Amino acid sequence: MVVEEGHFTEYEYFSLDALPIRSEIHPMEYALIDFLTGVREPILLPEETVRPVSFLAWTTTPWTMPMHMALAVNNDITYAQVLCNNEVFILAQSRVETVFKGKADYQIIGTMRGEELVGLHYNPPFDYYVGKIDERNFRVYHADFVTDTDGTGIAHEAPEFGDVDFQLAKQEGINITSAIDEAGKYTAEVPDYQ
Repeated sequence: MVVEEGHFTEYEYFSLDALPIRSEIHPMEYALIDFLTGVREPILLPEETVRPVSFLAWTTTPWTMPMHMALAVNNDITYAQVLCNNEVFILAQSRVETVFKGKADYQIIGTMRGEELVGLHYNPPFDYYVGKIDERNFRVYHADFVTDTDGTGIAHEAPEFGDVDFQLAKQEGINITSAIDEAGKYTAEVPDYQ
């Protein structure tokens, strides 16, 4: 897949055991797709020529989604591109069966290492900070704390709500919001929830 600057789509949500978040990173416009890096074998997808590609990110704290700033993967984990319902999803290969079991027919159409995802930009789940913060946000980062033993192997990052998320934000220069006040209520930064 050629990830072209400015060609992003939307986030969607659905529920499994906790809350995986689907982030579409690029609408596919070609039947012949070279996934992400330009060095993989091109994959010919059947029939339909336009498919969204989505990260399936994991969170156990869905109330932090309005303050979402980044996604984290692990360089050493193998991630799968899964074709399901005419869409392509990216998640840890070891989690595919658990995540898709009983949901629909699916097919693994390719794999990649986490390091190949690092640096990709995507459209965030909410637009409260779009255009107000720099390009270090809404990007995929490597984090040693990401595992493939549960979830999807891709972590939602809201830096002020977890120590490892905060440390990653400080290290990488990811924005830390002020969207929750001392009383634990949303501030004017996220007006829909104020």
